[in-house]
Amino acid sequence: MYRRLALGIALTLYGKEEEADTLIEQMTRDQDPILCYGGIYGLAFAYRGTSNNKTIRHLLDFSVSDISDDLRTVVLALGFVLYSEPEQVSTVSYSVPCFYYLINLDLICYNFCATF
Repeated sequence: MYRRLALGIALTLYGKEEEADTLIEQMTRDQDPILCYGGIYGLAFAYRGTSNNKTIRHLLDFSVSDISDDLRTVVLALGFVLYSEPEQVSTVSYSVPCFYYLINLDLICYNFCATF
C-alpha cells in the first residue's frame, strides 16, 4: 500500500519538470527506501522524454549511492527520461555500475521509438 502511495505521488508530478524539483528532492533524500523509490519515479515522470542532463546526472548519482540497491528502478527512470533520444543511452551506459541493465534499456528504447 505504501509503495502505491509513493507511486501515486510520483504520477502527480507528470510533466511538471522544474515545478516538481522541491518535492522530488525531499522524497529522494528521505531515509525510507519506498519514498526514495517514489522520488525516482517522480523524477522520471516529471522529466519524461526531455533528455535533461541535470536529471540524467541526478539519476546516475542515485544509481551509485542507492540505499535500497534497487538499480532497476533507476534504469527504468533513465528509460523514461531518455526515450525520445535512444542513441544517448549508449553514451550514458558507460557511467553506470548497472551496465547490464542499460544494454537492455538501449534495446527497449530503440524498439519503443521504432514503433512510432
